[in-house]
Amino acid sequence: MMVEDENFGFFDCKDTDSEKEPLISSDDTKSLSNGQREEFKESPKEFTDSLPNGKDGFATVFNPGKVYDKDSELNDIDAMLHNKMIGVGIDREFPDSGLPDDHVYSWRSFEEDPKGDKGEVHMRGSWFKTMEYGVLHTGGFVRLCTSRGRVYWNAQNETGHVTPDWKLHFSVNMDDIGKAWNILAALFMEMKAEVGMKATYIPASEWSEGQRGREITVYIFVHNYSYKGYMQNVFPDIDHMLYLGPEIAIYESPYWISFILEAERRLTKAGIRSRGVADGDLGLPGCTFASLRNEAFVGGIYPPNNLGWNAANQPNPFLEVVFMLRLLQSSQKENKDTSPRTLLN
Repeated sequence: MMVEDENFGFFDCKDTDSEKEPLISSDDTKSLSNGQREEFKESPKEFTDSLPNGKDGFATVFNPGKVYDKDSELNDIDAMLHNKMIGVGIDREFPDSGLPDDHVYSWRSFEEDPKGDKGEVHMRGSWFKTMEYGVLHTGGFVRLCTSRGRVYWNAQNETGHVTPDWKLHFSVNMDDIGKAWNILAALFMEMKAEVGMKATYIPASEWSEGQRGREITVYIFVHNYSYKGYMQNVFPDIDHMLYLGPEIAIYESPYWISFILEAERRLTKAGIRSRGVADGDLGLPGCTFASLRNEAFVGGIYPPNNLGWNAANQPNPFLEVVFMLRLLQSSQKENKDTSPRTLLN
C-alpha cells in the first residue's frame, strides 16, 4: 500500500513497523507531468528504479527540480553551461593552463628545494576577495592550501575524523604527477578554491596499491556543527580567514561542475594518463580522472576500500553535481559536439 505524507513523500507501508523510507518526495512528484505522476502511483517501484540510485551517488530522495526530457531539454543544459549560467567563470592567470616551471609552487620548485620556504601567493582576478595561498610539504605529500584549510584539517583532527571528509580524487599515472600537479594547482588558484589540495611525493615503488587512483586530492569543505566558534578570537586580525561557518557556501554545485569539467579538459589535453577509478571511490559520470569519496572515520579508523565511497553514510554534498554530470554524459552519447571535455573551452 502506498501512503502519501505531505512532509516526507510516498512510502511503501507493507511493513508498518519499519522506518519510513521515501521512494520519492512530494516536492519531486510536483515536478512530474500528470502522466508521469500517474505512472509513479501505479508502479512506484518500477518508476523509482528508473531513477539514479544510491550506488551511483544519489540518495533515494531524488530532487533534480524538474524532469528532463532527453530529446529536448538536455540541449538546454548544454547551452546553460556554454553561457556560464550554471557554472562559474575561470580567470586564466597562467599560460598553457598550468604553473610554469619557474613558478614558486611548481613541481620543479619542490624537486629542487622540497622543504624551502615558498612564501605566499595572492590571487584576486575577478573574484570578490583576494585569496592567499601557501604550501606545505609533510607526510609524503605536497599541499597547496589556504589558512582556512589548515584550520579545517585541525578541526577534523580534533573531532577524531568523524566529521564529513569529502574529497575529489584525481587518478594520475605516477610518472605524470608533476605535470598534473602544475595543471590542477593552476586551476585551483585560478578558480580561487578554498581549503586545499595535495599530491603524493612518495616514490612509485612505495605508493600503496590501495591508494591507486588517489594520487592527487582536492578537499571539499562541508560544514559541521562542531566547528562553531572554532579558532575564533584566537588571532582576531585574521578571524575572517579562519572562519568555518556554513556561510562558506559559494563553493556549491555550479562551482564544482565547472572545476571538474575544466580539470578533465586540461588533463586530457595535456596527455595525462589515468590509473583508473580508485578502489572504494565513486567514479563521476563521464570523467576519466575524477572520483569522489568521503573518508570520515568509521569505527575509529580510516574507512577501508571495501566499505565503499561513503562508509560513514553521511549526506552526499555532490548530489546535484553527480546528477548534472550524468545528464551531460547522456547528452554526450547523443551528440558528440557537447562532450563535457569541450564545454568550457
